[in-house]
Amino acid sequence: MYVDGILDQVNALVQALFHPTDKAAKLKEYAEVKVPATLERYEGLLKKAGGQFFVGGKLTWADIVIFEYLETAS
Repeated sequence: MYVDGILDQVNALVQALFHPTDKAAKLKEYAEVKVPATLERYEGLLKKAGGQFFVGGKLTWADIVIFEYLETAS
């Protein structure tokens, strides 16, 4: 679920980057609406899971994928 959510964000970015007519507006919406909403949702999920890892109290693939997305996006 966590990884699929990140892949949805990546797909939204790709769609914005390659939008045929309104690329600037789509990128602005992505940066100002979609990313903050996703980060807020993921922050809540992380806090609910104890604040260190997303699943099971230990490092998982989901943590790595989310980290990589955040590192690349920054």
